[in-house]
Amino acid sequence: MPRSARTLLAASLALAVAGPSASAPPDEATIERLGAAHVARLDAGGNGLEHEIAHSASGDLDGDGRQELVLLYVGYGPTFHQTGLAVFTDRGGGHVLAADSGVPLGIVEGLEVAGGEIRVASKMPGPDDPRCCPSRDVTHRFRWVGDRLDEL
Repeated sequence: MPRSARTLLAASLALAVAGPSASAPPDEATIERLGAAHVARLDAGGNGLEHEIAHSASGDLDGDGRQELVLLYVGYGPTFHQTGLAVFTDRGGGHVLAADSGVPLGIVEGLEVAGGEIRVASKMPGPDDPRCCPSRDVTHRFRWVGDRLDEL
């Protein structure tokens, strides 16, 4: 076999073993643009809440080698707040909303995407906690399945 054919074969085998190439995570401008558009949609929903993006993380949630973007948002009411997670995926034409779920997460302290899961670190109320001051550390775990988020 000629050397160029061996080189091409070796490169093809390396790609086949490695699987799809990993894409880069979304840049800050993309995250800000998607976050602002999502907040505008949520605010226009007529529920009287004012929303903001509190955390963002990216990673491959479905094993296709492409980075999904996860935005954790908070909607503020007069005396309460609501949290939610939105997953954006890029199938070649830019990131689009793939799933959005309002999820009670308590006071969120962190968000990460790892091992195909979304993990949210938060404080939740313990049995004797006053309403203001949750003390129980909880890690919520979610898996993205098509158009929904399933809590694990």
